[in-house]
Amino acid sequence: MAADRPILLVEHDPNNPPGTLIDWFDEMGVAHETLRPHAGDAFPTDGSAYAGTIMLGGAPSVNATEGFGWRDDAVGFIQRAVADEHPMICLCLSSQVLAYAMGGRVERGEHGREIGAMLAGRKDVSYSDELFSVLPMAPDVIEFHGEAITALPPGAVHLMGGPVYDNQAFRVGTRAWGMQFHIETTPQMFAHWAELARASLERKGVDVDVLIERATAVHPDLEEVWKPFVRRFAEIAGAA
Repeated sequence: MAADRPILLVEHDPNNPPGTLIDWFDEMGVAHETLRPHAGDAFPTDGSAYAGTIMLGGAPSVNATEGFGWRDDAVGFIQRAVADEHPMICLCLSSQVLAYAMGGRVERGEHGREIGAMLAGRKDVSYSDELFSVLPMAPDVIEFHGEAITALPPGAVHLMGGPVYDNQAFRVGTRAWGMQFHIETTPQMFAHWAELARASLERKGVDVDVLIERATAVHPDLEEVWKPFVRRFAEIAGAA
């Protein structure tokens, strides 16, 4: 039974660990395992050993294999998961991998990087989605990306948009959800990312300290909204 199987967490980048997902699943009593392909872990041949999968973000680009030598393995895993109707959430980089794997397009964002605490707005169709139906109209999210999904895969359902890049969330098939933003961050994780990018952000006139302050301030709201969302995912997967 699915309840006897863990949720698989896929970490592409050591700077983007599962974060609050670990705490939330532990509080829910949901079993989980973390796969680290960046450290040499191999993707399973299929997802049948797991109730569901959440794939995380990271610095690589889906359009290159430099620093992302396991990209094609990730693509193959996603394609099999979609075909098998394996419940899956793909965050940030992984949402781009989902789009790429299923025939969409990812390009350098024409409006530059999208970074910080922002709001994403639900599309009307999201109200009938079994996962996104639990969300408020315009929840807080954390953004940190330079590339953007410029074309959704054929047949994808567009679930959420935003003021900078519209393809913020979508579903492919019945149970594969892509989310361009982050929901798993801690204030410390976001601050670390901002510090790594401080020099380049300041050259563009971004006040990094204000960016960190605003992101830190919304994290209680993130937990209030996205923890029930993650619980709903675990229920859909049969893990809770």
